[in-house]
Amino acid sequence: MSLKEEIKKIKKIKGKTRGIEIKNNFECIESLEGEKARKKVEEKLKEVDMLPDYENYEDFEWYPVAEDIATLLAAKEALNWTEEDLKEHGRCLVKLSFLQKIFVKYFVSLEKMLDGVKEIWRRYFNFGEIKIIEVNREKKLIKAEVKNFDVHPSYCKVILGYFEKTLDIILDSEKIEGMETKCTFRGDKVHTFIIKYE
Repeated sequence: MSLKEEIKKIKKIKGKTRGIEIKNNFECIESLEGEKARKKVEEKLKEVDMLPDYENYEDFEWYPVAEDIATLLAAKEALNWTEEDLKEHGRCLVKLSFLQKIFVKYFVSLEKMLDGVKEIWRRYFNFGEIKIIEVNREKKLIKAEVKNFDVHPSYCKVILGYFEKTLDIILDSEKIEGMETKCTFRGDKVHTFIIKYE
């Protein structure tokens, strides 16, 4: 499917995200790949008439999540991003996130962090739901489930990177590794992510 066709499809998604999320996408692209890469992504978005006026966006106003997804898809095509690159983008978003910085500052234990996951989600998205379904300290794993958030399979990798970096900050772990074991784009009813740490 071409980028233009994918954009047409995601434009039908009615959900919204915060302006800061869309702005941080471009900041992360420049941070990870450089200014020329950011401009390449912007040009790609112009080609499909989907470049958001992100520099003038209010951080905590709601904007179409399609713009968020389109930026990732444009980066994937323009910069030849792999699944690992998408995960790294998710990790970068954690570093830039204002809400995440506050969250990490005040919720310094794993238990408190996991209790606050739903609140963090609601602050960024006006649709979808996340819940922690298992915390196994013996096996050193955390399992999370995301429902009603069927935006694009590439976004699953971004979420996975986001989870990994968030837990890395909280746990100060030597090794964090995540995987998506269930995905609605593979026929499952929910997205299930498992994060293992050492």
